[in-house]
Amino acid sequence: MNLVIENKIKFEHLMVLGDTHGNNMQIAPQLLTKYGLDNAENPKAILHLGDFGIGFSTYKGDLEKLRNLNNRLKNYNTFLYVIRGNHDNPEWFNDTEHIETMLGNEMIENVILLPDHTLLSLEVEGREEPVKIYCNGGAYSIDRIKRTPGKSYWSDEAFKCLSAEKLAEIPNDLDIIITHTRPHGVWPVDKSNIQYWLLEDLSLYRDIEEEAAWMKQMFDSIKEDNDSFLHFYGHFHNSNKESYEFDGKRYIHQCLDIDELVEVRVDQLK
Repeated sequence: MNLVIENKIKFEHLMVLGDTHGNNMQIAPQLLTKYGLDNAENPKAILHLGDFGIGFSTYKGDLEKLRNLNNRLKNYNTFLYVIRGNHDNPEWFNDTEHIETMLGNEMIENVILLPDHTLLSLEVEGREEPVKIYCNGGAYSIDRIKRTPGKSYWSDEAFKCLSAEKLAEIPNDLDIIITHTRPHGVWPVDKSNIQYWLLEDLSLYRDIEEEAAWMKQMFDSIKEDNDSFLHFYGHFHNSNKESYEFDGKRYIHQCLDIDELVEVRVDQLK
């Protein structure tokens, strides 16, 4: 496991948020208003599904945006845990040297950018055991050929295939999985809405099929040891929810739309 993150704060609310594409100052208070949580009394945790939008500015510009968002979230007693999407510079998530160089001794406590293959353990009201969340980001951009490498597109943006050793590190008592894209067999299963990009970029079909296969391999491994979990993902700019129940096992895959915020209740967890 690249990282295990624990936060001993007892969160009163746990939420999941879809792609925001850099429009992050709206999280508090606008999006929190949906649940009447635009206050500072109750500590809240939000799991962000990627396409946070970091990397499109200069490094100093990105850092200033992080500072401003961090201060806003502090005022609303909210912690934001973010995986990377395809519209995020992977350096901010996986390059420890880059992060240390940019932040120095500065503390950005309420915005936590999660490396791929991270386990997040959060204390939530109404639950004796911590909620265990497996986090792994990345995806291919369907419009990558129209983007500028290093400015609006990063060549290492895709979800990474996990080795057998890394697959074995994933715990057998997960409650939630968050990814940016989805595995084979999970909605959407057709590519009718991206035909233009498939014709423009002749290697795109192969790449996204391979990525979905890598992720299916990860989920197949997780399902061998976990009887149930909630899986949230973004990327597809739409809402969809699928539930699978068989042999006493129960898996839910839920896609969140842009700026869609949902609350995870304790009674939804196993």
